[in-house]
Amino acid sequence: MKLKLLVARAESTLEEALAARRAVEAGFRGVVEAASEVPEVSAPGWAYSRGRRQYLASAFVKLAEEARRARRADIALIVTSLDLYAPGLNFVFGEAMLGAGVVSTARLKQSFWGLPEDSKLFKRRLTIVARHEVGHALGLPHCMNWSCFMHFHNSVYELDIGGTELCESCWRRLQAAYGLSRGGLR
Repeated sequence: MKLKLLVARAESTLEEALAARRAVEAGFRGVVEAASEVPEVSAPGWAYSRGRRQYLASAFVKLAEEARRARRADIALIVTSLDLYAPGLNFVFGEAMLGAGVVSTARLKQSFWGLPEDSKLFKRRLTIVARHEVGHALGLPHCMNWSCFMHFHNSVYELDIGGTELCESCWRRLQAAYGLSRGGLR
């Protein structure tokens, strides 16, 4: 039996949500299985900061948790194109708690930085961030290994040199927490 993953979207394209879903399924092959539906949820207006022109990330995590419970999923991830922040930080690529998380595609796009779009680079960045946030939703902490997607990334540059796979140490943590073999749940 695999853990049920729900990917929802808020102010993002279906293509972005599906790309995140594929990335997570591939990164946690044998562990998670995505629901076929990709529901659309409304961005919480109260979470918008006019001064920052950003949304509070934790509001989206709460929405993901509500969607997870409502659809009886084990994990829920919201994909949004809105720029997110957390208190004390200028921005976040995503945020998560056990069972639920959010990914912002805003700063993953080259156009955010005034550069021409690069779809391959965007998908790589989205892969790392989506897998990272689902890793947190599964209980994994940040990792010191730069080649692991659970490493903390503070800039797109760090994302671009970071790894897209889970390191052996983090995989062992996941195995211990969920009784996994390399092929999935026992």
